[in-house]
Amino acid sequence: MFLPKSWQFGLLFLCISHVWAFPSHAFKIPNGHRIPCPPGVNGCISGDPGLGQPASVCMGVGHADCKGGKFPLNPFGDALSAASYQWTKELCQVDSDGDGRTNGEELGDPCCTWKEGAVPSEYTDQISPTHPGYSNHVHSDYVTPDCSSTQPCSAPLISQFLPAEEQRTLEVRSLGDSGDGYELPAKETTYVNIGLNIDGIGEGPFHLINGEVLVQHGSPTSPTYLHHFVLMGCQQEFKPENNGKALDVWFPTEGPRQTLREDPARATCNHILGQWAPGMEVIITMPEAGIPLVGIKSVLMDIHYTNYGLKENVKSTDGMRLFYTPNLRPNNLAFGAFFNGKTDAGFELPLMTSRFFVTRSCTIQTNCGGSAGGGKSAGGKSDGGKKKETLEQWCARECIGGKAGCLEQGGIYCDYCDTCPANSTTNSTDKTTSTTNSTGGKRLAAEATSAPCPVYVAFVNYHAHDIGSEMYTQITRGGTSYNLASMRQWNFNDQINVNLVSKGLTLQDGDVVQTTCVFNTAGTGARPNRTKAVRFGFGSYDEMCLALVGFWPGTSGFICTDSSAPVYTGKLQESEAGLELGKGLGLEDKATEKWIPAAKGQSPNMCAIFGQANGPCPFAQAWAHTDAGNSPTSFTPSVTSSLNSGVKCASPLTGSASSVSNATSHAVGSVRDLAAILGVLMCAWIHSV
Repeated sequence: MFLPKSWQFGLLFLCISHVWAFPSHAFKIPNGHRIPCPPGVNGCISGDPGLGQPASVCMGVGHADCKGGKFPLNPFGDALSAASYQWTKELCQVDSDGDGRTNGEELGDPCCTWKEGAVPSEYTDQISPTHPGYSNHVHSDYVTPDCSSTQPCSAPLISQFLPAEEQRTLEVRSLGDSGDGYELPAKETTYVNIGLNIDGIGEGPFHLINGEVLVQHGSPTSPTYLHHFVLMGCQQEFKPENNGKALDVWFPTEGPRQTLREDPARATCNHILGQWAPGMEVIITMPEAGIPLVGIKSVLMDIHYTNYGLKENVKSTDGMRLFYTPNLRPNNLAFGAFFNGKTDAGFELPLMTSRFFVTRSCTIQTNCGGSAGGGKSAGGKSDGGKKKETLEQWCARECIGGKAGCLEQGGIYCDYCDTCPANSTTNSTDKTTSTTNSTGGKRLAAEATSAPCPVYVAFVNYHAHDIGSEMYTQITRGGTSYNLASMRQWNFNDQINVNLVSKGLTLQDGDVVQTTCVFNTAGTGARPNRTKAVRFGFGSYDEMCLALVGFWPGTSGFICTDSSAPVYTGKLQESEAGLELGKGLGLEDKATEKWIPAAKGQSPNMCAIFGQANGPCPFAQAWAHTDAGNSPTSFTPSVTSSLNSGVKCASPLTGSASSVSNATSHAVGSVRDLAAILGVLMCAWIHSV
């Protein structure tokens, strides 16, 4: 169905204007996620006590309407825009609304020392902020504190070169068959893989430090056609006649992936170099770790396009620019997932529902020191002497059929196991074991031996499509629940990696992680005139629910021991706290549906993901529907701990989870290798097997 030009321009305007209400802006100012709604202002929503929010919260802080997403802006919004959405000393010191208090005093940073990504001081974390854009919302009894009590912890350098690191650059773009850009099919959803040889990099090893997406049509926060982009490194060069051209294409609603050109190099493209979706950083790293780049001779551009108006004769040269160094950092960065809800699993989101949730739990079993549980946990407790299995043993037991695609079992994606454990070798110089991973290259020297514990969390990222509206991740340890980078407001065009590096958060055996995605089908999202329930799947207007985590060191990780845990779906009332579902409060009663993972080999209406598959495989679990039980009922939030107090400064190298309560817990990663997750992240990477 074609969209009229009036719709296209309307959608473009919505995308542009909505930039002003991006949820990520709340992370760019002190206490941006918990500013009370001023008297007489519209657009307020119920706060979530688990996130430290007041009863009524203003999410669109810079807007005249607290809902945000439209003009006009309030005086603080004008000032924030003029400061390029950065918390500068000048923005902090000005009194935008003329109420006698500076913006910093109203937001809890009176001495203007707060930094994005840093652990805030106890003063900043516990103060009740007031709105810096409305003069009728201010503390009449305000007392200026001593600046020594407002100092935050230092913020590490994120995705930046260190002074001693040599800086190098690699740029790639999609050329297409004619060399002047890939011509988009007149299809609503297109996945395409384009192979491109590169010269001059060398074998490495290197560490990737940063990157940026190159968007031809639109911008990185408002792309016209580009839905997401995954760049994979390959160990072989493509045939000259295939260089720069599309190797395969997939239209999810029309059938299997179509192979356009056969090339043996395609099978070696298993190492993710960068990934992007609107608003997301291509790469996020920290001084302790970088993303490994070893033996890359070509790249595979795995691109998802959305052609809203089914337009013809559109060519696009989208690409990435990567920044890397030969000066290796101490650790590799790796990636994992709590929940990979993206396939045609049968989940349906009913229309005209403002808060429909999808939630699932994961009980963590760490793989510290090259093990998958048992022995001593990250918390130092013994499991009674049960022998741990190695990563290689786990792969041999769980990964079926060699290159079976992204087979998920709990938290592990078996792309990592494609060449594991067959290719273990011994270094003749230092006698350490170096296992060939799924990139085809050896692990860097820093990870050739068993990794130390604990496992540190670097960031959390959520992915859904146009009607995703809220994201929650909660970890329960020892009977106490903690919030981990939850977002009361989420936007497809603002899929940020929530930076947790400075908090020194760790993963421990037995942590229970609850992931909840909330969807709003009461509106139309990006697609007008929806007439039926929205299904989970790979189409641009289908839905997904992914919670992804970056962690280090890269040889550590986790699996979900309760891979048979059900998925619950249901409705939340406007006043109910999404984070409370993490405690399982009345979950059987609250949910309207319950989905049980299908047994291995029993996945109707899907490819046989646990065995041999015919055609492209959605690579996630199948789900059998059962009734959740009783009719849904409302429940009252019950916070088991103060999630906004007790924060202490903790080094990422020495911090422990016991010293952290806010945004708390604990590194959650699943796979040990980059190739195993980032393709999953952006719902691309569909292999023909």
